[in-house]
Amino acid sequence: MATPSLRSLLAERQAAAMVLARQAALRALKRRIQKEGRIKLGSVPLSTLTRLGNDYLRKHPELLVEAAQPDIVQNLQVTNRKRRLDPTTKSLNETQVQNGA
Repeated sequence: MATPSLRSLLAERQAAAMVLARQAALRALKRRIQKEGRIKLGSVPLSTLTRLGNDYLRKHPELLVEAAQPDIVQNLQVTNRKRRLDPTTKSLNETQVQNGA
């Protein structure tokens, strides 16, 4: 297996930090919606939540700074590496006939 380049490692960490920051923004937004209680969270379309979450993140860049902390990003990367599927296993969407049953 090839050693990843510094550039690819930095890109991976940046992408991981962005995912964490977006998740934090979405959690904060959902808490605010629930606290206000004017509308039910389940009635808000996901596309609207995503747009509002991105707006929230633009207004609160500290979430990205916090998410980019090395220990947080490293933990995310280790967790995701543990979840990788074994390439030799069969896909879940194959039929029983295709699986040989």
